[in-house]
Amino acid sequence: MDVKCLLSDELEYELKIRGMEYASGMTVAQKRKLLGPIFKKEKYLNVSVRVDSSMLEFQSEIDACKAKITSIETELADPVNRSHPKYLTRALHLARRIDRIPVGEENDESAVNDLKTAASNILALVDPVSSFDAGEPCDAAQSTPIALPRHEPPVTPGLRVNETEAGFADRLAGLLDASLQRLEDSRHSHVPIRKWGVSFSGTADGMSAVTFLSRLEEKKRASNISDVRLLEGATDLFTDDVSSWADLVTRIRTCFLPGNFELMLWDEIRARKQGVNEAPLFYIATMKELFSRFSRPLSPHEQLMLIMANLQPFYATPLSLINVDSVDHLNTLCLKLENTRTNNSRVASGSKLSVLEVSSSRENISIQSKKCKRYTRYSVKKKNNKKMSDCRRRT
Repeated sequence: MDVKCLLSDELEYELKIRGMEYASGMTVAQKRKLLGPIFKKEKYLNVSVRVDSSMLEFQSEIDACKAKITSIETELADPVNRSHPKYLTRALHLARRIDRIPVGEENDESAVNDLKTAASNILALVDPVSSFDAGEPCDAAQSTPIALPRHEPPVTPGLRVNETEAGFADRLAGLLDASLQRLEDSRHSHVPIRKWGVSFSGTADGMSAVTFLSRLEEKKRASNISDVRLLEGATDLFTDDVSSWADLVTRIRTCFLPGNFELMLWDEIRARKQGVNEAPLFYIATMKELFSRFSRPLSPHEQLMLIMANLQPFYATPLSLINVDSVDHLNTLCLKLENTRTNNSRVASGSKLSVLEVSSSRENISIQSKKCKRYTRYSVKKKNNKKMSDCRRRT
């Protein structure tokens, strides 16, 4: 969840269930700053919140969730608000809060089921399931303690019916998956696909098929969007009908690449050797880029063997005595060898004086010698003059 989309009381609830203490006078910004790193940690470590049910009082939670449902439904009466990510985040927060309400023999389970139905309909309003693609993997929901089945068949959004616990779980699973996927995409895909500056015309003066696919893959990873979203945006780049992104890639390769393209690619890879002055990092990066052009990805072991086969002898000789596990391991070892060679060269060059230093040393010796000779002549002359003066006085 995006901590910036939650209100003050919603932030307090998230802090409370995690057992985190906070001052009563804290501002919303301070609460978000306190909770933000926790959300990130839970998301990337896939940690679920374990809530002690004794911390939550049944009736107060029922009343709070009812008030929250009324508030959100009022704001969603305006259709413009339904596409705002803030309401999607708040709806997810509400659904998880309802699921944590303790239900026992003394509590009215039907009241909780009514709240779950209302929350499900709110989620359907802000993010219809019809946009969900069951074949596309979704990120795990962060900080949610419920274990729900994933990729269930879509249900009709907005349908208000009395649902059982299992029925609600099935429906909420699909809604959560679709909602999280859309929220994650909208968070990272700030630049529209039509503004990427990548296009393919198939003409001789345009971008080649291989370059186009490579550039498009880079943009997709940088924007962190799914293949489904990329296919939806492909209308700005293509006019042909395709059923999936993989199908689109296959058609481009079939139509615009030579029939013997992969054979030519194999020849290029085998002939590609590391240059005499080429850094291992650049050589390995170039080889990996060539590997990415195959329609069938090469195994990590195949890539490693092909890279090592064409290394310079300075690297290949010592590496033949070591068990190299992966391309990353090879990169690290080559970097160490490169540093060793640089250090050896520096030490060897410092063992004797350079031409400049020798010349400077000789000049200093010559100057000192001349000064010494001048001083000696001056001293002898001065002594002789003194002796002559003494002799004259005596006579």
